[in-house]
Amino acid sequence: MKGIPIVLDKERHLRMTLNAMIQFEELTGKEFTKLKLSEMTIKDMRILLWLCLLWEDPALTEEEVGAMIGLDNMAAVFDAVAQLTVPNPTPGPASHESSGPSQESISG
Repeated sequence: MKGIPIVLDKERHLRMTLNAMIQFEELTGKEFTKLKLSEMTIKDMRILLWLCLLWEDPALTEEEVGAMIGLDNMAAVFDAVAQLTVPNPTPGPASHESSGPSQESISG
C-alpha cells in the first residue's frame, strides 16, 4: 500500500497503520476510534501526521514534520488527514463491527 500522497518537503505518503493508531492513543490519551478532526488540537495533528509518515521514513522526528507544515499548506494537510480512515472490515467470525473511525468521525 502506497498511502495518501502529500507534498511537504518532498512528496510523501500518509499511511495509518495499527502501530500509528496505538501510538497516537498512547501519546495523546485520545481513543483513535472516536477521533474527530474538528476536535483535534494542532499538537494532535502534528503527532498524527508524524506517526502516519514513520512507515516511509522511520528516522523522521515530530519536530521535522511540524517544520514542514505552515499556513501555506495547512489546508492541503488537513484534506489529506481527512482521508485517513480505516477501512471497515467485512463482518465475519473475527469482526462484527468497524474497528476504526468513519469518514464522519475523522473529518468532523
